[in-house]
Amino acid sequence: MKNLLYSTILILLIISCKKEEEKSTMVINVNAINPVTNTPFKGVKYQIKEVESTSNGVSGINEDKTIILNGETNANGKVNVEFEIFKNKFDYEIQFDFEHMDVPEGDYELVKGGHFSNLYKNEGNNFDFELVPYCSFTEHVLNLNCYDANDKMRIRFKFLFTGSGNWSFWGTDEINYTHGCADITKNHYEPQDKYIYEVETTKNGIVNSFIDTFVINGIDTFNIHY
Repeated sequence: MKNLLYSTILILLIISCKKEEEKSTMVINVNAINPVTNTPFKGVKYQIKEVESTSNGVSGINEDKTIILNGETNANGKVNVEFEIFKNKFDYEIQFDFEHMDVPEGDYELVKGGHFSNLYKNEGNNFDFELVPYCSFTEHVLNLNCYDANDKMRIRFKFLFTGSGNWSFWGTDEINYTHGCADITKNHYEPQDKYIYEVETTKNGIVNSFIDTFVINGIDTFNIHY
């Protein structure tokens, strides 16, 4: 009888320990910013889903999924949440929705990060997003000290956040130049970015060049004066 009692207590202890071991804590950290201005994005929504595991532990498209947590980035563009998960019974995934952010003109470009990710049980789950809004701005090309109709100017750019980081095409064909005593105004609708640009001018047969920067903010005019 005593042996049976001891055996029962031992089994209960093992089951109890096993139940405790089946759960652990998962931490999610999200940081969403505009890299051009280093300002946060409030309102990036997320959903965390519990996914029924397959026999081999790999999630599939036909599995049952249950939303267990949702929310959005705060005024600092951050999410820091901690919640309890099952170690073996379920897998977990997170989805992001960027459609409800406070973006003045509605459009944005996701420079870094993605809309969906599987979550890791034994590793950090940190999500860093870089997003830039689109904005309208004016470009003004002006030959300040025009010599004659043979003056010409060409320009190339580096887009620091939305491009490859390399210079744009720098052609030598005449079509790649602006000619004569230019005074041209253009309107643009582009992702916010920081331009590094190089201008090369030819006046009276003399070639000069300069490099400058411009941050697209939808307020200032992008002046290319030479």
